[in-house]
Amino acid sequence: MKRILLLCIAFIPLTASSATVKDRATAKCIAIKTEQQQFTCMQKLAEQGKVQAQGLLGSMYEQGQGIIKNYKKALYWYEQAAKQGDVDSQLKLGGMYEKGQGIAKDDKQALYWYEQAAKKGNAQAQFSIGGMYEQGQGVAKDDKQALYWYTKAAKQGNVGAQVILGGMYDQGQGIAKDDKQALYWYTKAAKQGDVMVQNLLGYMYEQGKGIAQNDKQALYWYTKAAMQDNLEAQRKLGFMYLDGQGVTKNDRKAFYWLQKAAEQGDVKAQGLLGHMYEKGQGVVKNYKKALSWVQKAAKQGNVDAQRTLGLMYLYGQGIAKNDKQALYWYTKAAKQGDMDAQLKLGVMYLFGEGVTKDGKQALYWYEQAATKGNVHAQLELGYMYEKGQGVKQDNITAYAWFLIASSNGNKTAENESQDLEDKMNREQIDQGQAMAEKLAATIQHKQAQ
Repeated sequence: MKRILLLCIAFIPLTASSATVKDRATAKCIAIKTEQQQFTCMQKLAEQGKVQAQGLLGSMYEQGQGIIKNYKKALYWYEQAAKQGDVDSQLKLGGMYEKGQGIAKDDKQALYWYEQAAKKGNAQAQFSIGGMYEQGQGVAKDDKQALYWYTKAAKQGNVGAQVILGGMYDQGQGIAKDDKQALYWYTKAAKQGDVMVQNLLGYMYEQGKGIAQNDKQALYWYTKAAMQDNLEAQRKLGFMYLDGQGVTKNDRKAFYWLQKAAEQGDVKAQGLLGHMYEKGQGVVKNYKKALSWVQKAAKQGNVDAQRTLGLMYLYGQGIAKNDKQALYWYTKAAKQGDMDAQLKLGVMYLFGEGVTKDGKQALYWYEQAATKGNVHAQLELGYMYEKGQGVKQDNITAYAWFLIASSNGNKTAENESQDLEDKMNREQIDQGQAMAEKLAATIQHKQAQ
């Protein structure tokens, strides 16, 4: 499994309204209603050396709260507070050096200030140090040191550290691979509401990756993530309710979650939603809505939607019948390797259904479907070679395709092969059977791809 990397975890801004203030004078500044007056009050106290006021003034400059945003001045006041030992300011100062805000980017200075805060137990600073060791940022890359700092932060409940720690145990990065520890830390983060890890746990339980397969647990974690609007989890829930996987089959709930995912732009959910509207599965049948969702998915390249759209245009379902559009979308799906669309194109070209009859095109698309294992296409190829439709009449090749279809359980093909044997000599039968064996090997190879 690929490890989840948290590429960026934003610092939580230090705001005047959220800071725990011990200094009474600073607390009075915070109680002032207007931000401009808060700033004026805080500035006076900061200039008097009040450490919390200095840190809060830095935050006000950083956020543009009561004053025009100014990173240089924010940096200055954070530094004043940090030098007096203010942990939050040390953390923020490290962040500004790391990001190059108000000063040239300096990873070593960032690390220094993070370490000052981390020594006093600040979990976010510990997490940041872990990241710097993991990436070799301002310090030699060292996975063991990264693991050490992530563990300190994770034990204090830092969600980002818990997620990455789970990933390190999952991949054996900086420590021996340990599925139980990976699951432990992932679960810690998921219980704190980390939506990405909730979805990951759903996947792990569903697939049995590093853990015993458990559809009910998969459903539980997918539901947690889906309720936080995680698109993948919503789609997965839709599929699970549709298939009755880990839960009683429920088309209405399947439709509900697939609609959620579709509305977020998930192409697979859009295509399936269109299909459900078309069939009236979990929702009242509605061809117009089916068409709308299918078009969205088809235009994004979803092969199932392209095939369904071809069908809707061919038979005028939810839209005026349009043979050219039907042909266009069936061809789109067929060129992506969709066996059902290939079979349908074979039928359309053979019988002139919505298109001019074309035996060669029919033969081509039947062959595409037949070599993927489609029994009906195999049978039709037998007929085409027997009758010389779109191809030179050839009993040996016809016989070979009948044998292939017969071996896949088609009784009609079995009867046709027996009838054809009566018209063939021993040598021709042997040639047909040899050809069938080669065709079967080709089909088996394609199905294995």
